[in-house]
Amino acid sequence: MTIVVSCSIQEEWCSFTQERLKKMGVQSPVAAPRSGLTPLELTRRMRQVAGLSDEAVGLVSPHQLGKAWQIAAADLIIANSENDFWGWSDKLNISLLDFWKDFEPNSRFLLIYGSPADFVASTSRNTNGLTESIEPSLKHWEDYHTEMLNFYQQNSDVSMLVNIHNFEGTARNLNALFKDRLRLTSPRLNKAENLSTSSLLTVIAERFLYESSSQLELYSELENSADLSAQESNHTPRHLSEKAVIEFAGNRETLESKRIEFEEMQSKLEALDRELIEKDTIIASSRQDTQTQESESSVLLKRQLDQTRDELHYYYRKYQELKLAGPADTRESYAPHRTDIGADNANADGTTTIDLRSYVNGTGWHHAEEIGRWAGASLSSTVKIPALEKGKYRLTVRVVDAMAVDILYGTTLTFNGAPLKGAVTILSEMGGRLAPLRRLKARLNSIEKPFPATVSAIIQPAFVHSDKGNLVSIESPRAIRPESLGEVDDRELSSCIQSVMVQRLD
Repeated sequence: MTIVVSCSIQEEWCSFTQERLKKMGVQSPVAAPRSGLTPLELTRRMRQVAGLSDEAVGLVSPHQLGKAWQIAAADLIIANSENDFWGWSDKLNISLLDFWKDFEPNSRFLLIYGSPADFVASTSRNTNGLTESIEPSLKHWEDYHTEMLNFYQQNSDVSMLVNIHNFEGTARNLNALFKDRLRLTSPRLNKAENLSTSSLLTVIAERFLYESSSQLELYSELENSADLSAQESNHTPRHLSEKAVIEFAGNRETLESKRIEFEEMQSKLEALDRELIEKDTIIASSRQDTQTQESESSVLLKRQLDQTRDELHYYYRKYQELKLAGPADTRESYAPHRTDIGADNANADGTTTIDLRSYVNGTGWHHAEEIGRWAGASLSSTVKIPALEKGKYRLTVRVVDAMAVDILYGTTLTFNGAPLKGAVTILSEMGGRLAPLRRLKARLNSIEKPFPATVSAIIQPAFVHSDKGNLVSIESPRAIRPESLGEVDDRELSSCIQSVMVQRLD
């Protein structure tokens, strides 16, 4: 029975070594039956008892360990005694080389080393950083391989010092060494395997190590002492440079492929973003349309309710008037049924007055109040007027209040769709010769409440309908919600109109 105890500074190299040894006929060990410990677990426990951390390189002698650990080691050897060749590879074995040499004479030691550039490249590849920990890494490499070389020089008869690259390819030279030193006839390895390393990083690391004389001297001594050096594995500087160039070209090709793939993904993402924006716009538009339809339906229903209430109020007031007048007046009033409801006063002189404090035939109004009726349900409020004789008329709108003075001055009039040139007269009830001057002074002082006021305009004969009703439109520049001013009224209001009068001028 021969035990092959292997060690190498990198876990990655140890795993690669173990797999190659298994294919060459060195069996992997089983755990000890009584303790249940594998060689790896036993190694770590022994180091802990000896007071060594995972990164410590110091040696552990059998005298530092008690009988219990020697029994555990013996239990492990007995469990694997049926195998002619068995062993394991672990970087922590460096501390227990003396223990196994003294404890088991059939132990043989496979000491696997790599260049400091190989170690730095492998470490940086696994930790994604090359320069951050290079100095501690080099110090650790130097300490580890100093212990390895010292043990080899003192125990060269039972040890083999091999460069890690000799395990690559078909490991032909390693096969010959095992046959000579271990009397192990290994099966021929037809399948070539290589370490997962970066030649490019190794070349770069060599530039960092150009002035690291102590590490380079130690590596040179390892190469000169080794049973199988890097040169024997054909891992020469020229070969490494060729592999680095090939790797660089492959990386550049991969990066270009990734760049193209990234640009394609970016184009797809931009297209998806545009599609998402379009769908969001459609959804927002649909919601707005729905809200608008609901709002319009609510406004229309409110208008219908207001108009119905106003009509009921109007007919109730007329009923009370007729009831007080007596039977004769009642018959006379009901005889000619009026179709021009809202024309409260149509005089013989051609003057028609619409009192908005009662029912009004029009749109865009709120319910009637004591002083008048507020516009603002929409920015365009209309009043229907009966047919008029052809002629020239003056349209006068009496405004008794407004949410803001600029709304009064911004009010415009149209008659049957034709815009009229309106004039605003503030404090319209003010009389006397000084009234115009007083109005001018009030306007210059921007008084807050210049009411009552009138908005008047001339209607040309061409705009007048004599065969059908006429439509007056009062356009407000804006509406204000009293609620926004701290009041408890959520309506949209512009101006409060008391009456609309159309007076013939010729």
